[in-house]
Amino acid sequence: MARVHAFADDALADLDTVGLVEHLALGKVSIPEVVDAAIARTEQVAGPLNALAAECYDRAYRPEGMVRQMAAIMAGGSRADGLRALAVPTLVIHGLDDTLIAPSGGERTAELVPGAQLLLVPDMGHDRPEPLWPVLADAIVAHTA
Repeated sequence: MARVHAFADDALADLDTVGLVEHLALGKVSIPEVVDAAIARTEQVAGPLNALAAECYDRAYRPEGMVRQMAAIMAGGSRADGLRALAVPTLVIHGLDDTLIAPSGGERTAELVPGAQLLLVPDMGHDRPEPLWPVLADAIVAHTA
């Protein structure tokens, strides 16, 4: 483990969290020292993660992309005939909290695809939040069984 704090007793610098708490309980280290160590450890982890998040944001932030996407959607015209022509088992999954495409869009898609099933998911927007993964996976497995 990397050294994260210069304690009065250098032997404490290499303790994990449990070790620090044990030393705190025994009076071998003060609360401010434990707090400083926790902050230092958090910064060790958060620093690289914050840098990665900033790099990803800078790489992907393209506000003009939304305009291009909307232009492509509008220029593409209706997809209704293509959806009606599908001849594959289809499960339309749509979030009830989607603010980008209203749930009526998912309903309409399911209406157009012959034999399609529709799953409207509460507490889901235009994403797939991790707590809902089991619900989504179960629905997909049941649909493809």
